[in-house]
Parts: sequence; C-alpha cells; structure tokens
Amino acid sequence: LQHLVASGAEGNAIYDALGAQTNALRHHRIWAKPDGAKVACVATFGDDCVGHPGVVHGGVTSLLFDNTLGWANALSITKGGDPSSHDTVKAFGMTANLSVNYRRPLFVGQTVVISCALDRVEGRKRFLKGTMKDAKTGGVIADATALYVVPRTAAEKMSGVKSTWAK
Repeated sequence: LQHLVASGAEGNAIYDALGAQTNALRHHRIWAKPDGAKVACVATFGDDCVGHPGVVHGGVTSLLFDNTLGWANALSITKGGDPSSHDTVKAFGMTANLSVNYRRPLFVGQTVVISCALDRVEGRKRFLKGTMKDAKTGGVIADATALYVVPRTAAEKMSGVKSTWAK
C-alpha cells in the first residue's frame, strides 16, 4: 500500500472532529493500493474520543468507517488516481447507508487497521465493505457495509430516470 493522505488537512472531518484540535486521535493515516482496489486506515485513539471511561465511542468508529469507505469508493472509481480533481458529489456520490456491527470494545490507546474495498456496483449504487481489526492481535473489532449513490446526470434527469434521493 502507498501512503495516500495525512489527516492534518484543515477542513477535513477527521482533522476537525478528532485531530489536532481535540487530540482524540493520536495517529491517523490512510493508505491505498496503487490501483485503488483497497484502502486502509491506521488509527490510534486518544482520551478525547471516549463514550464510557476508557472505551472509544461508537460514533468515532462509524466516522472512521465512513471516511475510509468513502476513500475506497472514490479510489475504486479513479483506479487509484487523485480524486481531488473531481467534483466529489457528482463523481463519487454520497453515503446513503452505513451499517456498523460492533464486535468487541475499542479502547483508548488501541491501534486499529480499517481495510475497505468496493464489493459491487448496481447502476448508480456502489456497495462497499470494511473491517476494523486490532493492529496487534488481528482480532475483529467491527465491520461495516456502506451504500454510496452517485446522483443522476443531466441526461438521466432529462430522460426520466428516477432519483433515489429523498425529496
């Protein structure tokens, strides 16, 4: 895997919500295969992301899954190319559904690896899967599935293709 992006970019959900401004994440890096077929996130959790004492809040887990699955979606479309040159909503769509299964607690100070990849495509619907594992033991902490929907093009709208977005 090659290093893709550091989390130190202001205006980034991870940076703003969990990064330098809060110190909730002690470490966060995203890596990708050169062809974009697989994306991995490595993260270590700090004290500012707890739900119960010493346990990372489940919302933090889902935020990291949504972010990493989003990168996997974008890079599966660009085949590993730089997604920042695209209109991200038109090219990659948005999260329509995210389902996270929590298998065991995630603790402050723990380092995880989140691996995500495209599962299948059905028209404008893009289905992805991800797994969060303990970096030391390999034990599964959580897994997730996501649906990203790419908006209709102008031509699709003109031809009467129905939108899957709620009005």
